[in-house]
Amino acid sequence: MKIFPNIKDFLNSLLLILGVKKDEAPYSSGVTPEEDVREPASNRVNAPALFLKSGIDLALVIDHRFHDVPCWVEWSMSDQTLCVVMMGGDVDLLKAKVARTEKDFFKAKNRVLLVSNDHKGKIMHHISLIVRDHEAAQPASQATEK
Repeated sequence: MKIFPNIKDFLNSLLLILGVKKDEAPYSSGVTPEEDVREPASNRVNAPALFLKSGIDLALVIDHRFHDVPCWVEWSMSDQTLCVVMMGGDVDLLKAKVARTEKDFFKAKNRVLLVSNDHKGKIMHHISLIVRDHEAAQPASQATEK
């Protein structure tokens, strides 16, 4: 007999209002859509950064504690900027200069050992290295016009 198809829902709501029954929360991942919706931030890191080359390995050492987990390091050859992109999307701009003579060495790399501070000491991340060469992406006719 389906006279009241939603009678079960009605009775459950009534029991919740009266306090006889406790609300059974549905399964949730713990993250609500409104919880952490924000634009990624761009932060300037004042600590000096140092690149170390050892044979075929490349390490980036910085005396800084990142607020999030580093995801990759990116170097733009055209404007000489070096940044660390975090898992949450934030970007930390580093104080480090890379000589243009090292361009071929860096372009051959796709990973870097990032050594930074942690709560009690140092921490190392083996993450991707992205080298952007905007000049190489231009056609030869545009590159000669500069």
